Amino acid sequence: MDTPAQRNRGRMILVGALALSLLGNALAAGAILRFRALKSDLMGPAEQTAVFPRPQRKRIRAAIADNADTLRPQLHALAAARTAVVIAGTADPVDRAALDAAMERFRAELDTAAAGIQVIIADTLTQAPGDR
Repeated sequence: MDTPAQRNRGRMILVGALALSLLGNALAAGAILRFRALKSDLMGPAEQTAVFPRPQRKRIRAAIADNADTLRPQLHALAAARTAVVIAGTADPVDRAALDAAMERFRAELDTAAAGIQVIIADTLTQAPGDR
């Protein structure tokens, strides 16, 4: 049989776990609300109209997933270019020419990745839903 001390310890552990769970939920909810507020501030009044309807978003997501093998190398190159910017920006002392060159390469990789995604989006949106 459990002693009263063991039962009290079990209850305290249960209450502690519940408190941690509630704290985690509160932090997650706060982060979500903060993200939405930042998104609203960034996008401005166009936030609500800057989203495709759900059926189109679903088709676009599927098309992007279908083209992951094409997009992945572009995104890897973009990540490598971003790493180069961070490395150049954290050097001591910072070499402005190297930082500018790294940023220029990052912009070029960003343009390449964006262009690849835009082609997929445009192709998807111009197809009839049944064509996929």
